[in-house]
Amino acid sequence: EGYFYGNHQKGFGEKTSIGEVKVLGTQFNVYSRNTKYRVECYQGKIQVGTSLLNKHEILEVGECFSADMQSKKVRRELLYSQITEPRWTSGEFYFEKARFEDVLNELERQFNIKFARKDSFKNLSYTGYFNTKDVNVALKMTLSPLGISYKTSRNEIILTEKE
Repeated sequence: EGYFYGNHQKGFGEKTSIGEVKVLGTQFNVYSRNTKYRVECYQGKIQVGTSLLNKHEILEVGECFSADMQSKKVRRELLYSQITEPRWTSGEFYFEKARFEDVLNELERQFNIKFARKDSFKNLSYTGYFNTKDVNVALKMTLSPLGISYKTSRNEIILTEKE
């Protein structure tokens, strides 16, 4: 994932294994992990493409383009109006109807932790938020609403259903 900003006279592009972005403006975020691809435009314009489309899309300020290579779904939407840069740059992570597996993967990445038994919960969907200030608060915010308990054992966090 990368956040790009600055004054680009000649423009530049970013290419990932899933898609490509051509800069026509100055502030945008590119997320490309596994089968997920998401581009958000915060200032100016950008040109976005992916193998799922036969053409390129032009995104303007406040627009977002996402693609999921696994489900073959492409979506274009508006960003929340108050957002002026990616929330991850300030340690905040928001999810809307996300695969819970993706949420757990992000928790692992942000806190350098490992979950045991996370496959038991892979069919869950999560809408919510966590920040990177405190791992215990982040775990409670993401696990409790779904009825998941946890305990720490050595270097792993073991997930279980609440009784």
